[in-house]
Order: sequence, then structure tokens, then C-alpha cells
Amino acid sequence: MGLFESILLIILGVLLLLSFYLLFIPVTIQLTVLINEKITASSSVRAFPFKRLLYPRTPKPGKTPKPPKKKKEKSEEESQLGRKKRFDFSVLNRSDIGMLLGMAGEVLKLLGRLLKSPDYFLVADLAGGTEEPDITGQLYGAYHAIRPNLPTAIRISYAPDYLAGRINGNISCGLVVTVIGLVKELVIIIYRLPKIRLFKLYRKLKVRRKHGK
Repeated sequence: MGLFESILLIILGVLLLLSFYLLFIPVTIQLTVLINEKITASSSVRAFPFKRLLYPRTPKPGKTPKPPKKKKEKSEEESQLGRKKRFDFSVLNRSDIGMLLGMAGEVLKLLGRLLKSPDYFLVADLAGGTEEPDITGQLYGAYHAIRPNLPTAIRISYAPDYLAGRINGNISCGLVVTVIGLVKELVIIIYRLPKIRLFKLYRKLKVRRKHGK
């Protein structure tokens, strides 16, 4: 085997390993909610060894965040023109509405299939209570009632405080998927969509908006 063939085999092997990594590496989509005086949330995507914060966005080092742009007050004519450019959904008939509801159902089924995956988690660590001690006691009783029936992927801890007057803590939930699994589900939902009817509906709405009706 010559040098060229050896280099070619090494390149093919690296590409093959990279393809397997991209398709089968677990991707963790995580949402964290902090409950304190204010409720804050953050979301991130992690695929070993990389992690990216989706929300809130953090500015790059050396860059200052841009100040928010001031909104210009629109005149009445500009407001009417903007309203004309929007899609007029009043042209939808029962068949169009039924199709859109069917699409919404397919999206919900997709979410259901993803959530049925064993690779999800929800962890909640809460403390405190309400302003009414009896309601706090009811919450604590309900917590002990549902805790034994929770799946192993869901872990909730709650420490009541009858004088706190508010609930503090953090909730973290996430879903672990693979790229090939997502691609498979997306191909299924795209295959099931009524693509021709969707295109005709888009054309109808676009023509309606173009003529300002």
C-alpha cells in the first residue's frame, strides 16, 4: 500500500468517525428556572465537549452590548400600510383551518414522541410557602402524595416554610436526543405535511396581502 492510499484511508476514517460523532452524540437541551425575588430563566445546548448558552445571550469578550434601539412613532398612514402587509387570515375557510389544526396535531405528536424518550429529566429543589400556612400544609401533603409515583427521571424536593410567604428554588429540565433521531422525526413530519395545500394557502394569503385587501 502506497503513501497516497494510506493518507486516503486515514482521511476516510477520520470523516467516518466525525460522521458517527455528529449523528449519534447525545445532545442535551436544558432549561433552568431560578425562583427568587424575580423569576429568571436560561437555556443551553450541550454536546460533549461543547456547550452553548441560548438564552440569555452573553456578549463576546471585548464587545459591549448594543443599547436598545428607540422605536420611532409611526404615523397613521404607516400604521395602515403595515396592517395591509400582514396576512389576512379571514380568508381561511373550514378546510384551511382543519389543515392547520392537523399540522398542529402532528407537531404535538412529534413533541410527544420526544418526551416519551427515557432520556429526559426534571429536577426541582424548592423551599418556602405561601402567605397562608394552611395552603402551605396542603402543598406539602400533595408533595408527599405524588412523590412515590414519580418516575426516576423526575426528582422533586420541597422544604416547607410556613412563615416565608413565597417559594424559592430552582427547576431544571432537559431532554437528551441525538441528531439522527431529530432528523428521523423531522423527515416523518415533513412527509406527512400536505405540502401542495400549504403552498396554495400561502399563495392565497400572499396575493391577498399584495393587493392590500
